[in-house]
Amino acid sequence: MKTYLPRLVPMIVMAFLMGSAHAQISLEDLDLDQDVSAWHDDNSGAELLEIYEGKIFQLNINTVTRKTFSAFKSAQWIDGTVMFRDKIYNDIPMKYDLFSDQLTVLNVAGSPLQPIIPNQLDISYFNLEGDLFQNRPTSDAPENNAGFYHVLYASNDLALLAKYSKRQVVDGRQLEFVRSEKVFLKNKDQFFRVKNKGSFIMAFEAYKSEIKSFCSANALKIKPTNQADLLTLIDYCRTLIDSK
Repeated sequence: MKTYLPRLVPMIVMAFLMGSAHAQISLEDLDLDQDVSAWHDDNSGAELLEIYEGKIFQLNINTVTRKTFSAFKSAQWIDGTVMFRDKIYNDIPMKYDLFSDQLTVLNVAGSPLQPIIPNQLDISYFNLEGDLFQNRPTSDAPENNAGFYHVLYASNDLALLAKYSKRQVVDGRQLEFVRSEKVFLKNKDQFFRVKNKGSFIMAFEAYKSEIKSFCSANALKIKPTNQADLLTLIDYCRTLIDSK
């Protein structure tokens, strides 16, 4: 059989390269005495294919308008990390669309580049430049509203989650995107929607006076859009719990 290997090499390599047009494969480590299929998977990035399984992203709205955009943080593709079907993929160009609550990834190996919508239920979490989003099912989501939540704070059984959305409004003759957000405090197995310091007092009734005094002493303005003060207060609540 080895007598014919020189003739088979071009055919084998060509077959693999045609089936792997998305990747640049080096033949330096190819040993035809080993499992060629395994060599191909190891060198072609075949393990990345799973994240690109899904439907092709079709624009049904203009995601970028004159002044605004529908995505989180940026209208551009951002390299991020995503856990998909219990596998972690790094440096994947992605966008999190707040209008549809949907993560889209960019298949950079294809030609042309193709935006793909992976099965959203198979996404456990994704991270965009340090912003961690967790996919929460209805059974473990605030107000039974499944979807992606920005994890602002997490410590044992205490968490602070933000749910973002964008809607379209008419600005003159132009449709624009307006962002809104809800913040939820999770204490053990109970969620509290955060509107003001009273929400924290409701979640930590035993520390009512301490929370009031701390907010006054530190001039904290507790509201969903003021995440810095929310984090300061929940850190304080953590110390109250731990000191008990």
